[in-house]
Amino acid sequence: MTIALYIVLNLILLIISLTMIKSWGIKLLPTFASIFLLYCCAATFYDTDVELIQIKFLCDVIILLPSTLLILISLKRQNNIQILKEIKLLIVVIVSIVSSIILSLFYKKDSIFIFKTLFIGPIYESLFFHEIVFKLVKKEYELKKKIFTFFILSLLIGFSHGSLELFALCSRIIGFFLLYLIRLKWNENSKFWYVVLIHFTYNLLLIIYGIMKIGV
Repeated sequence: MTIALYIVLNLILLIISLTMIKSWGIKLLPTFASIFLLYCCAATFYDTDVELIQIKFLCDVIILLPSTLLILISLKRQNNIQILKEIKLLIVVIVSIVSSIILSLFYKKDSIFIFKTLFIGPIYESLFFHEIVFKLVKKEYELKKKIFTFFILSLLIGFSHGSLELFALCSRIIGFFLLYLIRLKWNENSKFWYVVLIHFTYNLLLIIYGIMKIGV
């Protein structure tokens, strides 16, 4: 998938997501701008030129800064900034960073992909989709419509992640949908770290499987 097509898919994701939240307005623009910047950052997945890794990493950090700020603004508007103070969540974040560094030392060519898969994906995507958007949808709909909306969002997220290979696509859709259901079951902020941990573990297993497959 080309970078242009990748970004177009994510624009479609944002537009449809906006239409699914009835009370959206200017105040929600920071929320959706944050994920758009995040996926622009993720577009560098598709080029693994070793000589450009440092430049790409710097560009990603620059893109992540406004994305991080916008996510913080969204959490604050939901009176939910305290979720970032959970000790268990901080432990998962530290583990994801350490894992990214260790694996990147052995697989330098794929270091950016590893960093995004083990850190940006579990942390940023979980905060956006399974916390900020989750709270918006939960506030708007009754239970059946919530589940339907979460399923549609999971479909969109699955298709927007790049690979359209059947197994990978289905696993992403099912995985994101199950995380929504888990979040619906455990609505308390103290349980949010479970979602991040599951997301991280799944991505880590995918990377390990990819490494073993290449080794074979």
